[in-house]
Amino acid sequence: MKILFFISSLRAGGAERVASLLCNHWSKVENLEVSLLTYDAPQNDFYVVNESVKRYWTGIFRSNDDNGGQSNILKRVYLNFIRILRIRKVLVSVRPDVMVSFMDAQNIVALVACLFTGIPVVISERTYPQYFNEGNLFDWLRKIIYKLSSAFVAQTNTVAVWAQKFLCNTKIAIIPNPLDVVKILQNDKSSIRQNYILYVGRLSSQKGPDLLIEAYSKCYKDYPQWRLLLVGDGEERKKLEEQIARLGLGEYVVLTGRTSNPEMYYKSAKIFVLSSRVEGFPNALLEAMAYGLPVISFDCEAGPSDIIKSGENGLLVPAGDISALSEAMKKLMDDEVLRDKLSNEALKVVDRYSVELISKQWICLLRERLFIK
Repeated sequence: MKILFFISSLRAGGAERVASLLCNHWSKVENLEVSLLTYDAPQNDFYVVNESVKRYWTGIFRSNDDNGGQSNILKRVYLNFIRILRIRKVLVSVRPDVMVSFMDAQNIVALVACLFTGIPVVISERTYPQYFNEGNLFDWLRKIIYKLSSAFVAQTNTVAVWAQKFLCNTKIAIIPNPLDVVKILQNDKSSIRQNYILYVGRLSSQKGPDLLIEAYSKCYKDYPQWRLLLVGDGEERKKLEEQIARLGLGEYVVLTGRTSNPEMYYKSAKIFVLSSRVEGFPNALLEAMAYGLPVISFDCEAGPSDIIKSGENGLLVPAGDISALSEAMKKLMDDEVLRDKLSNEALKVVDRYSVELISKQWICLLRERLFIK
């Protein structure tokens, strides 16, 4: 079976990490031939794919204009038209049995590019769709064109329910994100843990680092020996720096920047917090649990409640409730016994989300769509 995987880039991000994991694992499976198509050039990749994965790219990556408002609609239409023509050339060259596409805008482009080719397209949303573009022209277009897909993959039950409302005749499967279990198990977890509360993720409004900083500001004076580490980078960094200064937290909150080695932080922290306003599927939460970190998360739409059973393997607090988040952090900073209990239970997620298991679910779905036994 020839699989052509399509995503905008392999720059740093959750969907991009999953794309690289799946492509690398599939490339080792007998009778599978894997190609990867991106808009972006390979020299900009943050994640590495095996040499056996054939790489293609259109040469047109997203720009600010491309992703802008209505004034740029003609430019966006033109750029996507050029992309579709170049994707069609790749389809002729690769001759895939099936195309797998990640992300909403790329899904639309993939489905249009494969029109009249006979190539089935399996699409996947990687965020919570109702949080983005709901009710606008893009949302209308998405719900129409998605009907052309051979199957729709949701990461959570919440997203599957959303898709069922308009994809009545399309196969809908729920397949969560995988963990790189081998990498995690090979890591030495015996590091001495410090009094760190850890955040790992993009510094964006969606991920809510501002909410975490606000919650931390309510309790830090009672725990002067603790520090808050925010690992990652993004468009909100300057605002966060201003917030930290305004709240007088310069000595207590550290913005580490982006890193290709978050493992060192997972191994050295004592508590992990997911403060997202909305999630697709929280990769960092899974990774933190796999490293044995007790976790706290907002019970936001799509994701955390699929993974955390509050009080058993982590703590869930009402979405956006800054006071509740602050109290949960205080609870774990105070209670080492509870931290140990949550840590031991958190480690059990490894078995449920191994890349071997998740990869197999994807392959079964693709074979089913192609009627291959």
